[in-house]
Amino acid sequence: MTLNFGVVYHLTKVHPFSLSDLKPAFASIIAVSIVYLATKYIIGVTLISMVMMLPVFLILYLIILLLVKGFEEVDLMIMRAIDEKLGMNTGWVRRLIGRFL
Repeated sequence: MTLNFGVVYHLTKVHPFSLSDLKPAFASIIAVSIVYLATKYIIGVTLISMVMMLPVFLILYLIILLLVKGFEEVDLMIMRAIDEKLGMNTGWVRRLIGRFL
């Protein structure tokens, strides 16, 4: 796969990734590391602790994404379309994300 990206770049001089593509990966690595360390060394690894740490991971992941400005205008457009289709009201979430763009 890496070789394919190298060939694409060599032929077209176009990068297959941008910095904004790496931000979610960075946020997930940090959030997983924190949850892993907390579970292994503080809480203990059990099925119940793993299930309980899922919301902690999701919250950490979203906070880190906000801090590294991992959301883009396109993400807000997608959220708006989902809101319209499902009749949901996540305007407060979109406003929060909008402050970090």
